[in-house]
Formats: sequence, structure tokens, C-alpha cells
Amino acid sequence: MIPSQVRHRRFEGLRHYDDAGECMFCYMVERAVEDQTRVALKSERCVAMEVFASATPFATHIFPLRHMASFGDISETEVVDLARVLRTLLAKIYVGLENPDLNFTVRSGPAEYAGARYFHWYVSVIPRLTRVAGFELGSGMFINTVLPEAAAEFLRKVALEKVAGSRGGTVVLLEIRCQAIRGWQGFLSPLPGLADFLVTTRVLRPFGKLTASCGPHSCAASRLSH
Repeated sequence: MIPSQVRHRRFEGLRHYDDAGECMFCYMVERAVEDQTRVALKSERCVAMEVFASATPFATHIFPLRHMASFGDISETEVVDLARVLRTLLAKIYVGLENPDLNFTVRSGPAEYAGARYFHWYVSVIPRLTRVAGFELGSGMFINTVLPEAAAEFLRKVALEKVAGSRGGTVVLLEIRCQAIRGWQGFLSPLPGLADFLVTTRVLRPFGKLTASCGPHSCAASRLSH
């Protein structure tokens, strides 16, 4: 079974390919990397970028820079790079957004579509910062007061540093330096606090308990609160 969201993206990707002769996702990633304003994190093989018009704040997609329609086409080197980018992004979200619940999902074409030029798999990371209420339920539209450029800038300003742990493990030193914003709540408030601040937190197990489920074309994981 192919999820309806993947079907819709494949349809739109094919439509764009028929019109323009190029992958819609590759074009979008190239323009975002060139502009930089919506890029939260970039490595040699992957880029984490804010969605241009997302339904919720800080919705982030991680794209491989190499064109791949199916997640099964990923190389061992790209797996390592993706894992590093995903871990770093989750750490930034954990501290910068005050440990929110979140979901991440791999949106991939089926294995038999390997080599398709019109689809591009990606990882969708969605922090649960807001809740669906009457307006969303009644209209089918969503209110998002956070500009993608502001969300990307906020995440870029979260600096991470690894240090040795006292128990032989690894302690992650998470340091936030943000100018002119008090916290992510400032994006949702009409009068955000304007102050420089520095927060340093040592975390032994930063992501709590993870639950995961996988299907043939989609894998999803949710982080549960402590």
C-alpha cells in the first residue's frame, strides 16, 4: 500500500516533470541551497530545510542532495551522513524548542520506482508545537505564524558540542546563542521578548523513548515525553 500523501507528491512530481523536464524536488532543493534563507542545516550529502508553506511551525524536511526516488537507493556513506544530520536536527529541536513531542517520517517512492526522475525521497520532521482547534477542523486550513526563514535562522543559531561523559559515554553540550529572541514562544506571541540569552544544558539521553513503525513505503517515529 502506498500512502495517499506519497501518491499525491508522486502525481505532482510527474506533472512537473512532464511540464519542465526536471525533478520538482531537485529544483526546489537547488533554489533553497542557493538562497540559504530556509536552510537550517547542510552537510556534504544532505540538507535540512524549512518547508515553504507548512501547516505547523518548524516543519523541516531533510533531502538527499543526490537524486533518489526510493530510500532503498541510499548508499552506506549517505546513511551515515543522514544519521548525523537527523541527530543534529533533533538535538537543536530538543533544546531550542524546549523538548517538544515530534514525529519524523521517511517519504519514499516504492522500490520498483528506483531510478524514476520525477520523485525524490525525503525525511519529514514535525515538532508538535501547536494543536488543531475549531478553525482548522472547520475550514481545513491551518494557521502558522512562524515564517520558514525565521524558523531556519532560529535553528541555525543553536550550537552543539560533544564532550566526553563521566560514565564512559557521550554527554552532549547544547548551547544556544540567539539574538533578539527569547525563545520559540516569541514567534507565536504578538510581542516577542527582545533579549540576548545563553542557555547551556548537559544531556545524557536527549531524545527520551522512541517508538517506530515501518511499512513498505513509509517509516515513522514518534518521541514520547519523559
